[in-house]
Amino acid sequence: MAAIDRDKLSSSEENGINIPDTSLKPPAPRETRGRHKAMSEVTLRVAPKDFAPPTMIGRMRSRCLTVGLVFSVLAIAAAVLHWNIFLRAWLFSFIFWLGLTTGPLALLMLQYASGGNWGRPGTAHMGSSRG
Repeated sequence: MAAIDRDKLSSSEENGINIPDTSLKPPAPRETRGRHKAMSEVTLRVAPKDFAPPTMIGRMRSRCLTVGLVFSVLAIAAAVLHWNIFLRAWLFSFIFWLGLTTGPLALLMLQYASGGNWGRPGTAHMGSSRG
């Protein structure tokens, strides 16, 4: 592969992406001209700052921690004062949140076990449908 001039690199290198100029490569054979490059031929560098969370996450984290601590103290106080009511409320909330997570999981397992195509329209809008 020929050496690449730093002048011919795009300005996106500062952003952590290295996209070389394609004019340095020989022309493509006739049958592949006009087609897009294969994913294996594209070079993309990702910098660690691309994975950094947004700055507002720090503020949200501290607010959520404060709210969680306040309600934890209230739950402990309710557990000490009214043990039976606390256990009923805890059991209800546990079953509620467990149901929200295991219900879709059961539907997904049923769709995979049946091998049907009926589960695919729901995944198309999420971008996770297969070919």
